Amino acid sequence: MRALLNQQGKSQLGRYCARLVQEGNAIYLDSGSTCMSIAAALAGRRNIAVLTNSLAVMNILAGSTGLQLFSMGGIFDHGTNGFFGDLACRTIRGFRIDLAFLGVSSLSLEGGVMSPTASDQALKKTLFEAARQKIVVVDHTKIGHESFLRVADLREIDTLVTDKQADRDFLAGARRQGVAIVQI
Repeated sequence: MRALLNQQGKSQLGRYCARLVQEGNAIYLDSGSTCMSIAAALAGRRNIAVLTNSLAVMNILAGSTGLQLFSMGGIFDHGTNGFFGDLACRTIRGFRIDLAFLGVSSLSLEGGVMSPTASDQALKKTLFEAARQKIVVVDHTKIGHESFLRVADLREIDTLVTDKQADRDFLAGARRQGVAIVQI
């Protein structure tokens, strides 16, 4: 259902993020509809290693022979179409990740990066520890909301890529915390 919402905007975010990926990079693509757009924009690229927990991203990139595609094991979650759990977290720790593209369901000045489930929280915490650059990619509908579980402070995000409808007060507060903001 989420993949069908704001397809054009998510496609624009995905194309922008794909341009950040350089030949030779090792990247992580999260589960979620926006990261599916990044995967679609990367299809056909060469000499990039992609690690993902998303079955949908794996399917999108399965025919891209120029990429190295790494899947994560773990417990499959039908709601997110992704793999989670201790096995997934251990897999992440075994990789060098230059850029982690993270989709989140909740982002606020007070709560930071938040998650509705413990399995997603654990996975994202591991990514925040492992990745050299953390790039959160969300449309404006995820901003200003909070979930039950905290993942990271906003200041731990390197770059936030969002759309033009994102709340100005939130963006100003995120900038004050050192987050680079890109609006598409």
